[in-house]
Amino acid sequence: MKKMFTVLLVLCLLFSASFSAFASLETKSEEKEFYASMQSLARKHNFEIVDFESVPSKNIIHFETIEEVEIFIELITKKQIFTESIFIENPVREVLQNNTLKNSSFTSASSRIQDDSHVIKWWSPFSGWGQTGWYTWKNISFEYTYDFLDGNPRFLSISNISSYLTGIHMTTWHAKTTDDDIITNINHNDTVTFNIKGVYVLGIVVNGYPIGARANGEWEASLRLH
Repeated sequence: MKKMFTVLLVLCLLFSASFSAFASLETKSEEKEFYASMQSLARKHNFEIVDFESVPSKNIIHFETIEEVEIFIELITKKQIFTESIFIENPVREVLQNNTLKNSSFTSASSRIQDDSHVIKWWSPFSGWGQTGWYTWKNISFEYTYDFLDGNPRFLSISNISSYLTGIHMTTWHAKTTDDDIITNINHNDTVTFNIKGVYVLGIVVNGYPIGARANGEWEASLRLH
């Protein structure tokens, strides 16, 4: 009886060891498949695999499948275009309407250089994931000077350009664009267009397997003075 018990114990230990070894091999196989799939995805969508430990904890997103990761990468890297216009009060308009000031006053008011700042802000639900995306905005802030030509406002200079995400967002945005990457166009330079290039940094976890990523992004936004 004691001998039979010993045999059963040995068999149980062997079975347990074999099962553990099999489970370990299966886990390694799944892990290898995950990283191979992410490398393939990185080549397809032109993003960089980085050290997971370098990603801030607030920027780690948990996905159910690789397919979800691909959808998210496609959404955040898709170029978005936003346009806005603001009305600039021109004292010359009031002068012309009331006809109360002389030409010298008209010339002085028309040539006066003004300075101001503005933030172009637009809703960007795809910078988050799941319900958090409903509370995410993209922002481009800048300072500018302007004057009036023939009674119409026009940009003279743009400086201190900054782009960033606000609200609840699951990625970090790092802009690579400088103050020189702007375009002025339309009538008398009354519109400025920003084409901001940068990278999104995020941590990706699928079924417990972690990886870091840097994905290229591009924002385009315009502001018109009128």
